[in-house]
Formats: sequence, structure tokens, C-alpha cells
Amino acid sequence: MEKNKKGAARKIIKILSDNTIYREVRRLLGFSDSVEASILTVELPLHLPLNILKNVVGLTPNRNNGRYNHRIRNHLSQLAINIYLNVKQWRDKLEIPEEFGEIIESLPWGKAICKLQSRILKTFRKAYFLAADRTVNNLAVR
Repeated sequence: MEKNKKGAARKIIKILSDNTIYREVRRLLGFSDSVEASILTVELPLHLPLNILKNVVGLTPNRNNGRYNHRIRNHLSQLAINIYLNVKQWRDKLEIPEEFGEIIESLPWGKAICKLQSRILKTFRKAYFLAADRTVNNLAVR
């Protein structure tokens, strides 16, 4: 079962390796490959404003009264926890944004994960706009 899981992860990453948004997310977050990031790249409605995107994943004080996409929130939580644990374990070797390191060092576990989820959403939105800008610029040059 573990072998099938790793095979599926490789297939997902291979499919999205040419996606410009996924490449920007990898560059901005500072890692080479991530299944969670690739799934979020496809699933998140990045064209929405950030406050509505936070409602979609339940990052509001009342968690949108339980009316949020639990599957996307689960993937977002797993990515945030993964970043948190990797930073705690490999402080000097990871190339994550400085603000992520500051959040992890200054806040307790639960608050740090919640704050990381919000920052990850902002990073995905930034990658979306950077990828769109690069695509428009490449088309204009041709």
C-alpha cells in the first residue's frame, strides 16, 4: 500500500510539474516537490479575493459556521504542519520564507499552524498573480 501511495504521489507531481502556478509556489515556499502543494494548486479557487478564499477553507474566527471545504482545509493543514515540522527539525537547511521561520519561532504550536495556513494562502495567491503576469508578458513578447 505504501508503494502505491508513493507511486500516486509521483504521478501527481509529474502531471503538475509544467504548471506555472505550481512552479511559482515551489519557488516562493522554497521546496522542490510537494503533493499537498500540487493538490492545493489545482483545488484552490485562487481567482477569488483572499478574504473569500479564507471563508472557503474556514480560516475565519467562527470557521464559517462549519460551511467550508473540509477536504481543502485538510490539505492546507497538512502542508502547514509539514512546513512546521521540517523547520523545527532542519532549521538551517530549509530555504523557506523568513516570515515562516519567525512565525514558527515566536508562536506556540496551534497558533503557529493557523498563522502558517493564512500565510500559505497568501503565498498561493501571490504565485497565482506572478504566474499570470509572466504568462501575459511571454505572450506580449512573442
